[in-house]
Amino acid sequence: MASNATAQYLANGRSFGDINMVSTASSIVPGIGPAIFGETIGWTPNNIMKGQGFQTPVSFNKWAVQAGSAVLSNRFAKASDNYLSGSGFGEAMVREFFKGLVAVGANSAPQGIK
Repeated sequence: MASNATAQYLANGRSFGDINMVSTASSIVPGIGPAIFGETIGWTPNNIMKGQGFQTPVSFNKWAVQAGSAVLSNRFAKASDNYLSGSGFGEAMVREFFKGLVAVGANSAPQGIK
């Protein structure tokens, strides 16, 4: 959850208010389904402060990019765990570094889509 929230924070211009709490919570469940669910339903601290409920993407294109990015990020994370499977501290740091790069990229991709 911390990794997901941090990637969103960095991708959203360092704004805690734009972290999708549904996506963050769904990240603890492995698999593509929860990743897509987390990108389909949004609920951020900014929504709460404005008295808004759950949000959905503004267009099919935005949803498709968000869901596609989540799927790619999920697959890359799984591949990183499989191919960078060393148990030492250095191996773990390299694995998490690459997973973090992809997660930030995946969270940044939908920003330009209307």
